[in-house]
Amino acid sequence: MNRTRLFLTQAILAMLLLTGQAKSSQERRTPLVMLTCEVPFSSEHGWNLTVNEDGSAKLVIFVHPKPVTRTFTVPATVISTFRAEIVRQRFFDLRTEYGERVPDGEVRVLKIHVGKHDRVVKLFHLNQTTHDLPEIKRALRLWILARSWFNDPGAADSRKYDRRILDTSDIRGELRQPNRLFAAQWRRFSGVPTMLLLS
Repeated sequence: MNRTRLFLTQAILAMLLLTGQAKSSQERRTPLVMLTCEVPFSSEHGWNLTVNEDGSAKLVIFVHPKPVTRTFTVPATVISTFRAEIVRQRFFDLRTEYGERVPDGEVRVLKIHVGKHDRVVKLFHLNQTTHDLPEIKRALRLWILARSWFNDPGAADSRKYDRRILDTSDIRGELRQPNRLFAAQWRRFSGVPTMLLLS
């Protein structure tokens, strides 16, 4: 009886250990996941990008006659830079939508998840006179950075247009804040598994 009880106890402990290891492994794989999607005016050549914490990325480009999918790796140094930029651009303070909804207009969605923090920002049709331009620029800064991770000719690319929005004024002046505050924010986020979704 004692041997049976000992065996059951050992089996339960082993199961708990394996479950904990699997959960820990899953947590390590939790991304600074990014899912990015862009729908241009023509509704063709839109794309989705997913980037995991380890840098593994999956890109889907919606072209005729069927979507094209490829995978690649984003270097760890680039991921680290992006995480710092999330803090610098104060992404989690942004609203969920900017720009003007127009018929057959484009939409870009940037979703980022860091620990318990989660934010989805949708960018509709933008121009230099759009309201809340300083906040829009903060989202565009992250968007342009993520879009630079791939250069597939079949994927819609609005960076040239977006840079015109950024060039209307000096974004660095709008984002200037005390170094100590930035350092505190970066320490708070730098060790947290991050999910980034761009769509």
